[in-house]
Amino acid sequence: MAVIYQKPKDYPDNYVVRIFDGKTGRPTDLAILRNTLEECREDIQKSGYSTCFPRSRYDDPVIVESWV
Repeated sequence: MAVIYQKPKDYPDNYVVRIFDGKTGRPTDLAILRNTLEECREDIQKSGYSTCFPRSRYDDPVIVESWV
């Protein structure tokens, strides 16, 4: 799973894509920094993720969307 964040605390000037481990559900050490949401989406789609889920009202407010 890949999750797009907008200006999280650790990267307040960027969008960040974090890749999660499918077995544990925990984030990996991989973080992709981009300037725009569109750049994040392009990278995610090139990586083979195809289904987008919008942020749930229960998610952290900096989460934009998740991809599987």
